[in-house]
Amino acid sequence: MQHSSLVVLGLLAERPQHGYELEQRIRRQNIRLWARIGASTIYKCLGDLEKAGFLTSRPEAAERGVGRSVFAITDLGRLRLDELVASALRSEASTHSDRIVGMAFAHRLERAAARDRLEGAQKGLAGGLAGLEQAQAMASDPISQIIIDYYLDVVGAERKALARAASLLGSNLSAGTSS
Repeated sequence: MQHSSLVVLGLLAERPQHGYELEQRIRRQNIRLWARIGASTIYKCLGDLEKAGFLTSRPEAAERGVGRSVFAITDLGRLRLDELVASALRSEASTHSDRIVGMAFAHRLERAAARDRLEGAQKGLAGGLAGLEQAQAMASDPISQIIIDYYLDVVGAERKALARAASLLGSNLSAGTSS
């Protein structure tokens, strides 16, 4: 939950917002390219952060329908944001990818199936790469650009690794069940 709290507090540190507005910003700024945070997580996080005293909320009347709560970060919330940023930047965790874990054990499959799966994963990354390139063209701030550039490099490295593994399976690597 610290990851989600960091995203929510970071966005609210810019200005007070309601949950739907946070969701729209996360989508518009392609934050999901680098942060796993769903719409339901946003609302749960807002409630948890408010209970902990990191946020306050005030009702905002709507022209039609039900009003919404606008959330603002508190001084305690700014201290928590600082702690979360410091903790995240000290993290020794590297990028984890299900594809890389799958690649590590692909040689345990029948050789042709493993090669097909690896090549399929590599092709699948092409779609992700296209999405990143599109996001790069729309990036509006330098930090977003840096993050997108990072993921472009990561996707490029994953594609290269998958291609090398598929090539290796085409040569003399022993497959798990048959050759």
